Parts: sequence; C-alpha cells; structure tokens
Amino acid sequence: MIIIICVAVLAVALIGFMKLLSAKTEQENKAAMENLRVTLHEGINDLEYAYGQDCKAEIKEYHERVDSDSFSEYVVYYPADLSQNYPVVVWGNGSGGTYQDYEAALKSLASYGFIVIGNDDELTGSGKTIYEMGLYAEKLNTDPDSIFYGKLNTAKMGVGGHSQGACGAVNAATNYERSTELFSSLFTTSMPKIEMCVDLFDYWAYDLSGVDIPYFMTSGTGDFDNSVAPLSSMEENMRALPEDTVAVMARMTGSDHNIVGIPCGYMNAWFCYTLKDDTTAASIFTQDGELANNTLRWQDVKFHYHSRFRKRNRARTIGGHMLWPVHKVPTINTARGGRNGFYDRIDLTLQEIRYMMTGEPCTKNQAVRNVIKKEKDWFALFMVEPGVDAFKRFITTFKLLPFVFGEDYRVISLAKSDLANGEYIPVSVDEPVFPTDFSRYVKNNLYAIEKRNCEIG
Repeated sequence: MIIIICVAVLAVALIGFMKLLSAKTEQENKAAMENLRVTLHEGINDLEYAYGQDCKAEIKEYHERVDSDSFSEYVVYYPADLSQNYPVVVWGNGSGGTYQDYEAALKSLASYGFIVIGNDDELTGSGKTIYEMGLYAEKLNTDPDSIFYGKLNTAKMGVGGHSQGACGAVNAATNYERSTELFSSLFTTSMPKIEMCVDLFDYWAYDLSGVDIPYFMTSGTGDFDNSVAPLSSMEENMRALPEDTVAVMARMTGSDHNIVGIPCGYMNAWFCYTLKDDTTAASIFTQDGELANNTLRWQDVKFHYHSRFRKRNRARTIGGHMLWPVHKVPTINTARGGRNGFYDRIDLTLQEIRYMMTGEPCTKNQAVRNVIKKEKDWFALFMVEPGVDAFKRFITTFKLLPFVFGEDYRVISLAKSDLANGEYIPVSVDEPVFPTDFSRYVKNNLYAIEKRNCEIG
C-alpha cells in the first residue's frame, strides 16, 4: 500500500514538474516558432504558409458547461458561415493544458472549413474525454435545438492531440467501442515514448497496432522533445503501425514540445487532405512533396505507405505489370507516378484511356493525357473506330477485366470501391489523384491484381 501511494505521489509530482517545465519550454518554444514563422513566404510553392494563416475566414466560438469529474467545459470553434456542413476535428490537451493553450491553432484550423471541438480536461491520456468529444459532435449534429443541427459532417471526423493528449488521441481512435467508426484521420505532436507511459503513467499507454486511419506524427528537435518524444520513439511507433496504414512522420527543426502553440500549416493541411479530399494539401505529403523538401523547417521525414507498398510481393507479379509503349520520357509509367501524376493510380490511367477512346469528358489531370496523345499511333491499334468497343478491345487484349465492371466496361475506382465484397464504384471525373483512404486503394489494387494473375495464368 505504501509503495502504491508513493508511486501515485511520484506520478502526480512528475506531472506537476512536467507542467512547470512545459510552461517554460512553451514560452521559449513560442519565440522560436515565431522566428521560424518569419521564414515562411507567401507563394505557390510554400503551402506551409498558405495553410498556416491565423484566420482565413471569420470564426465564432460556442461554450457549453459540463457536469463531469474530468472537465467543466466544451468549446466549439466554427466558421461564421453555417450555410453548409463541415468536417469535424476533436482535440486532446497536453498535461495541465486546456483548449485555451491551443486557441490560435484551433481557430486557424476552423477557418479552413472545420468545426473544431476542445475541452478543459488537463489529464487526457486515456483518450476517454477525447472520444466523448466525438460523441458530443454527433449529439450537436442531431439536436434540432442546436445551432449546429445538420452542420457537422460526422462521417469525416479527425482527432488530434499534444503530448499526453497525443497519447489520448491515439487511444480515442483505437480503444473504445465506436473508435474506428467515429474517427477517420489522426494527428499527434510530441507524443511521449511508450516506455515513459508504461512505467509512470499507465493510463497514457497506447498501442499503435490498432491505428487503421491516416496518421501524421510530428515532434520538435529541442531538448525536451529529445528526452520525452525522441526520434527513436517516433521511428519505433512507425514500425508498430499496421502494414496498410498511411502514415507520415516529421520533426520541426528548432521547435520543442509543441508545434501547435501557434497556427500550424501542415496540421491544417493534413486535415484538409484527409477529411476534405484537398488534392493540393495531399501533394504536401508525398515522397517528393513540399514536406519532404522543406529542409529549412522540417527534418526526419518518413513515409509508411510507400515502403510498405513496394514490399508487397503480389504487386510485383505479372498481374501487377502492364505493357506500355516506351519512347522518350515522359512515358505513361512516369506520367502516372510522381508529384504531379497519378501516383500509380492504374484506375485513373485506364479512365483517361477510356476517355480518349470514347470521346467522353476528361479528368482534371493533364500528365497522362499528354503522353496518351503522344502515343496515339499505338492506341490506334485498338480503335477500328472510336467508342466503347475500342476500349473493350484494349481491356480484353491486356486482360484488365478485374479493373472494370458492367456491360460498358466502366473503370472501377480502387480508392472508393470494396472489391472483396462486390461493391463497385466508378471513377469520377473530379476524383482526387491521391486517394484519401490509401489502405483501401492498396487492398483493392492487390485484389484486382490477384484476379488478373488468375486470368493470365
């Protein structure tokens, strides 16, 4: 009993110490962040600046008192224009913190078209009160007497958190009855290493093997983060993720234990990408995108989905290959991959070929279209005359039937369909190039490849 009491007292003392140390670090960090921020310059190639404005639109706030042992108040930051509905983000505070410590960042996020919910819980590690904010969002959306009635897109809900709240955000997204149903995007910053959680604050302990939603993991490079949330911990956490989970990690150079003390451009962009299908924001988080090349302000950028996808043996079988005409670069293969291309989206490539052969409206992407025009003599081999029959001839010649459906051979969207369960959704003209649900794309792609292997074999 005495040992238990001593451990409890030690834990409380450590939390208090971390709060004091964090406050000092916070003041120093804000100064460093402001210095970093002045290096941002407005321009089409600096998306961190474009997505990091103080308030892009007018923001209002709503407060509701709560009868709870854990916290006393909800806050909702929302766009003043409620003529449409918006995706939702709920936020987990660090040790001893409340929503007020993140007000600038959360208001900035809301101004990009989100309804952002926070609270004043100072001990969020278990994720319980963060998870409950997701339920609260649903309550606001279904209450006819609420100003938010029908204004929240609760099918697009993200969760984020800082320090202890980062642990809580992971737990909220994995540990509760409706976790996987509620949340579809995750952001954390300065999440303590797992040994610290297990040894000192077991209710913070998290298990990343249950994260099956897109995840952006961040930290700083200062002394406090190097102790509490070091690079080695981030790398270990990336390895713990499920094979199909889309994840990106990065450390902000010069920041220490809170990159969201002021508006955070890449946090805003992450949620714009994963919750709003923003293709410009999505381009930031590719291997040759802005984050990876932003060496002035970021370092140790790593990607989970690219390394995993390349290791998939099934994708390297004959069913995962295609014969294209090869001349000078760009070829179809180089055009459909890379920063401005199709990112190996065979479905969008086939859709562009279909449009060329049938004369239907084109997609918004120009890269593959230009190459197809250059190779028009090769494609003419399949076109006795333009039309759906020409596209059917192309598909059957190369045994690509697993990628189309219906009598008119509509191309299956590998990012939206569920092939294993017979759900086929056609590619749309305005479909984002980089799939929001990358794991779904991978699973569907491999499913189609296996079927093509059977047909070829």
